[in-house]
Amino acid sequence: MEANETEHEALYLRIQPTVSYQFSPGYFIKTGIDSTFLFNQSADGIALGENELDDKTNLGIILGVEYDTRDYETNPYSGRLVSLEHRWYIDAFGSDYDYQEYTFNYREYQKLFDENVLAFDFFVQGLSDEEELPWFAMSKLGGDARMRGYYYGQYRDRYQMTAQLEYRHRFTQRHGMVVWGGAGNIAPHFNELFEDSWLPTYGLGYRFAFKPRVNVRLDLGFGDETTVYFNIHEAF
Repeated sequence: MEANETEHEALYLRIQPTVSYQFSPGYFIKTGIDSTFLFNQSADGIALGENELDDKTNLGIILGVEYDTRDYETNPYSGRLVSLEHRWYIDAFGSDYDYQEYTFNYREYQKLFDENVLAFDFFVQGLSDEEELPWFAMSKLGGDARMRGYYYGQYRDRYQMTAQLEYRHRFTQRHGMVVWGGAGNIAPHFNELFEDSWLPTYGLGYRFAFKPRVNVRLDLGFGDETTVYFNIHEAF
């Protein structure tokens, strides 16, 4: 898999308010609005046409269901998250585009001993097959949460699938480390996700708990590049 590189600059504003309702223990429904605005766009090369560099508005409705038994959202020791989300972007609402997006996420956390944790994350995303699909809305591989070692959006297309397994070890109440490994792929059609070679991701990181269950993380990820990440809270 090769990335066609294009340097792009823009003013980008995204507003995404959501609300959730728990209708049964562990079960939630959620809804919201996704609003994206791009201004003053510019790009090198020929990957983006002139019309794609005009000011753009993307408006959509969010609907989702979740099953969530995690004991702590940002740093779970145990529990499970199963999330299914559907987004409609509708030109009737003033959006420049009309398409749909589907996302499935499964996470599992197993406490092993002395608050050491084995964490698993599986993620699938797909977009409908409308011909006119905004480049900025395509599924993006990489970032500080999934596929560490690839910068966010380095690879993008209509469909994405990733999986990662992470072991989180505590040495003391404040100090710990993690190691992880995983893989992912991106493709224009869902069935093609299984045809090409998957991209690997692996790495290790240091954790410092500056208060209970809140970690500062320093990760070193290996993929197409060697990348350092500094964040608060776990990757997933």
